[in-house]
Amino acid sequence: MESKEFKALRESMGIPKKWIAGNMNVSVATVKRWEGGHAAVFAAAAEMLQTLDAYFEQLADELADAIRQLDPDDRIRNLLCYDNDNDFWKYHPDAKSIPHTAHNGVMKRVQTKLAADSYGVNLVLMDHSRYVSWLDGRKDDMLLRQEWADLQETDRSPVPAQEIDLEENDDAFADETRFALNAGQFRELRTSVGLTVGQLAELMNVETDQVHLWESGDNEPFKKAVEMLFDIEQLQAEMLNELKNFAIQMKASNVHHNMVRLPRFTAKEDLWDFYAEFYPLPVSVYEVAIEQVEKALLEHNIMPAVYNFDNNAYRKWLGARKDTMEMRITWGNLQVTDMQRGQVN
Repeated sequence: MESKEFKALRESMGIPKKWIAGNMNVSVATVKRWEGGHAAVFAAAAEMLQTLDAYFEQLADELADAIRQLDPDDRIRNLLCYDNDNDFWKYHPDAKSIPHTAHNGVMKRVQTKLAADSYGVNLVLMDHSRYVSWLDGRKDDMLLRQEWADLQETDRSPVPAQEIDLEENDDAFADETRFALNAGQFRELRTSVGLTVGQLAELMNVETDQVHLWESGDNEPFKKAVEMLFDIEQLQAEMLNELKNFAIQMKASNVHHNMVRLPRFTAKEDLWDFYAEFYPLPVSVYEVAIEQVEKALLEHNIMPAVYNFDNNAYRKWLGARKDTMEMRITWGNLQVTDMQRGQVN
């Protein structure tokens, strides 16, 4: 699936980037790179979206049909939407794996389908405190929620469709001021994430002279170039937090566990296989992240050690077990034992 198609489908469904990232076990920065065309969209992510899209379409069809079966003379309906996950999950506990924005997306589909049949469908935001007050001690159920929603037509103006959120504000680049970097700041950001001029030029598919012009102040950097650098910075920060927190938890569960082995990669293909979210970045970007992890671990009295990663040996040791952070750290720590025994070539 192409990046633009993936982004358009995700947004139309009301699925936040962080939800995709969580379900694909990648960072939000990786999803941004997919949608920005900086990396290929994972086939599994595209398949997941397409499956959800078909399911949401089925739900919308069923709800639209149910409304058509009601009083044929009542062609004005109000449908409940939500402005946060907690309220949505409170009233739909069986849907806790789905964000409220996805529910809102389904409601918009229903609105579109019924509008074609000359129905007037309003999308109304749930107001928990107002609804509870209106219940006046009655037990909540779906019919009462719908009755309350229909009353909102007279109690207050229904919320226009365009004001119903389909996307949570998880875009780190919504603030346009983040792109206002001068030449020196741009160069500093590039070097801090571990990219050479040539590597950035290759990632952006431009000549190295173009990057030099950005960093000399003769040309303003492409917005996508700045966005990519901030994405990489965020990716490194997420790796730092993930590895640091995992190591601290392991130490807390075992007071003798005060060393963590971190993999070093010589081939970028091995890096991408082990950490798919780093595709198509060079190994140098990962090395910067590992340096940050080492410093953080030392601050918590955990001794970091780096070993040369052997992808074939790891996959053989892993066997049919699932590849997880715990398995990676466990295998890495086994290399210390091998080294101490003089069994490492």
